[in-house]
Amino acid sequence: QMKMVEINAKLLSQFDSLNSHHNTTEIISYINDVEHQHHHSLFHYDSISKKLRIREKQTLRIQCFIQRALPESILHVYLPTEPKSNHRVERNTTLINEDKTYRTLLTTTFVVTKYYHKKRIYCEGNQKIHDNNYKLLSDGLEMDVSFAPTCHTTFVSYFYTGKNRAVNLTCQMNDANPHRLNFTWILPSGQKRIGNLINATTSYLTIHPSIEDFGTIRCRAQNDFSGIGECDIKMILG
Repeated sequence: QMKMVEINAKLLSQFDSLNSHHNTTEIISYINDVEHQHHHSLFHYDSISKKLRIREKQTLRIQCFIQRALPESILHVYLPTEPKSNHRVERNTTLINEDKTYRTLLTTTFVVTKYYHKKRIYCEGNQKIHDNNYKLLSDGLEMDVSFAPTCHTTFVSYFYTGKNRAVNLTCQMNDANPHRLNFTWILPSGQKRIGNLINATTSYLTIHPSIEDFGTIRCRAQNDFSGIGECDIKMILG
């Protein structure tokens, strides 16, 4: 009968999987190797809390394996579901050990998104002995995903005003991880302003517009992992 289901994770690339042309596979960490953990600002496993820290848009490989079982076992990996699932099973293999027991390996890859944040991943082994079905779970991994802020509105805002009239422009972001955001306002002339915080996700800018300030004003929010979100406001003379 199977005694243990193991799980580990490998980061396939340091680069954003959706935005990079780098194809080099780089193994950053085996998360079960507690004594030889690699510390990486964007990929780290905490063996105490069992949290896996990773950033969005990176490709992660999850490996489930059973070293020894008799009779052979079947593996499943449980991943958080999301609107656009991108899971891909790379390998599902059972081999015979020298002692005539079976070892089973299941490998799945996927691109991490913010939907995985605070969700758990684990492996399940299934084995049938006579008429009894046995199930055994691995340790679970809780995902701590760093993700960028996004603009609260999905469209460009329009603001009509006259020259030299004091106006307040407001920019609101959806939540991010890490939560703390730094806001920068970029005027059509290229000039940058800091603005003022209303709360953790909202900034406003007071401006007395000159003729050069009419056009697209961009509000940019950035968190501690350099995730960037932007809102555009079209200021129109009128």
